[in-house]
Amino acid sequence: MRLTGPATAGVIAGEPVQVWVTATVPAGAAAGHHAGAIEVRAAGGACVEIYVGVTVLPLALREPRQERFLWYRGTIDCAQPQHRVPEDVFCSQLADIRSHGFTAISLNERRPALVRRAARLAREAGFAGTVVLHAPVPAGITPADFGGLRPVVYVSDEIDVRGEEWHDGHRRNLAGAAGLGLPTMASIADAGFLPRLAELGPVPDVVSVYLPRSREFVAGRVGGVYYHWAAHMEKPNVHRVLAGFYLWKSGAAGIAPYCYQHLPVHPNSPYDDFDDWEPGFVIGGTADDYKDHLATYPARTGVVPTLQWEGMGEGITDLRYVTTVDELLVAADAVAGPKAEECVKVRATLDELAAAISLTAVDVASETSTEPYPHLTGGDLSRFRARLASHALALQAIAGDR
Repeated sequence: MRLTGPATAGVIAGEPVQVWVTATVPAGAAAGHHAGAIEVRAAGGACVEIYVGVTVLPLALREPRQERFLWYRGTIDCAQPQHRVPEDVFCSQLADIRSHGFTAISLNERRPALVRRAARLAREAGFAGTVVLHAPVPAGITPADFGGLRPVVYVSDEIDVRGEEWHDGHRRNLAGAAGLGLPTMASIADAGFLPRLAELGPVPDVVSVYLPRSREFVAGRVGGVYYHWAAHMEKPNVHRVLAGFYLWKSGAAGIAPYCYQHLPVHPNSPYDDFDDWEPGFVIGGTADDYKDHLATYPARTGVVPTLQWEGMGEGITDLRYVTTVDELLVAADAVAGPKAEECVKVRATLDELAAAISLTAVDVASETSTEPYPHLTGGDLSRFRARLASHALALQAIAGDR
């Protein structure tokens, strides 16, 4: 499959083949129904057109308050060959991440000039909020180097499963960030480690907990925390729920899935699930064989997307829909009152959606199931979104808001 131009694939006569087509709607597209066709040609010359229709609603989706952070390992530094990408690919990947609804990323640069350049490229890709830097921050870097972006220093990575020897590094990194006047971030595998984290120094400004081990904690609707999970799992509906309706119901401050691409060590291939990813990689005292951590696959002109990657994007769009309905409901209440027929219907849908999304029973890391819940399909999620869209249009008419 080529990334540009007509796609070519081998198809066996009489056998079904699933083809995935992405249609991008420009930001200024006029409301209404837009139609087109996909042309399919056989090697012998026979041709068929497949109708494609897209309905654009007269609705501007609101931006959620929750931060959608994604770990990004790509670098423009040739001294880091494992994760180095050409600058045009770097820009293409950042644009892809932003277009899927993420608002924050990590930057993997270690030299001051490249930190500044990467920050500029992130702004040009549309990022305007947080960028996370791995500690220690390169000497000479100040907040002014980020041109309005908010730099946050990542001081430790799941130290609760890495051992006491990591604690001194955590303290040093906290002190280094404090000396620069920069906020901090840390991740932990189990929320039960939070009291111990407080004993190691000032609690980082952002703490991300590993959701499969911390569902009860997140279900407590504890504000201010993020949660993370493995983005490479081939479970599109799991990613969709966690990036969307689950985030809405949980009240968490944000998400931090890992990661866009963590390429395997050369000469291992990102396209081979059976070679090594990181030889000798150990966490929690255990060395296991890990699948390559890739939400997308590398390509010369950008990336090859995956169903799990599109699932995350769909989830963030779900979040934007439910955020829009929440905001319009407040405006409609002010005009028509909470007992207005449409407002009552909207609350019923929101209650039904909240009841369908269990915070504790969500199945994230199962080795046998690809779905987040046994009772909820991808079709159900899409039907909830369609109902939210209908409600948003009705509430917008009541509130007189465009």
